[in-house]
Amino acid sequence: MELEDALAREREQRVVQRNWNAFTDSLEENLSVLTFNATNLTRDLLGALVRLQMLTRDSATTVADHLALLEGDIRSVRQHIQQVRLDMDAFSAAELSVVETLAEASQERLSMV
Repeated sequence: MELEDALAREREQRVVQRNWNAFTDSLEENLSVLTFNATNLTRDLLGALVRLQMLTRDSATTVADHLALLEGDIRSVRQHIQQVRLDMDAFSAAELSVVETLAEASQERLSMV
């Protein structure tokens, strides 16, 4: 009876040892996969962050360049508007002189009549 009990315990012990070995092997494989995936995710995340930083910096530079161009265009438009005003004032002054001359001539002709 003792021999049978010892053999049964030994069989149970082997089953437990096999299950333990299977568990630890599975655990090692899963931890290895988790480590591999975490490493890849970290690498991909860092790569994405670097790309985002470059994109943000490039976008900021592009926006600054466009703003500078826009400011130059606004200055140019203002200068053109100022020049048009000056031209209109000069034209008005010249035409006013012509109208005054014609008015005087008309006045003289009317006074002759």
